[in-house]
Amino acid sequence: MLEPGQYRIVIRQGLSWSFNIQWLIGDPETPVDLSAYSAILEIRERPNNTSEVMERLESSSDITLDEFGNITAHMIPAATALLPLGSYWYELELTASSDGEKIQLLRGEVRVES
Repeated sequence: MLEPGQYRIVIRQGLSWSFNIQWLIGDPETPVDLSAYSAILEIRERPNNTSEVMERLESSSDITLDEFGNITAHMIPAATALLPLGSYWYELELTASSDGEKIQLLRGEVRVES
């Protein structure tokens, strides 16, 4: 089982936001082909699966994945303007289209600042 990576995110309220990361494995490092995956990034008040979701980004519109292991998420200014200032928690989960396997790739603090 893959242990999720920890990464801190800062979102500026009312401004465009984007997040780019590349998933590499092995030695030497090689990119993971993510073309057959979908992704969800959820922002919650607390770090658990039962707390209310404040924002949900999905690969159909807000997240892109490619065969070179690149993951890019974005939010438009109108969406970031709706997030209240403060500290929250996010989780980035990938789902394989072949077998439905879910992988929690990243999680951590997200700060919404003015």
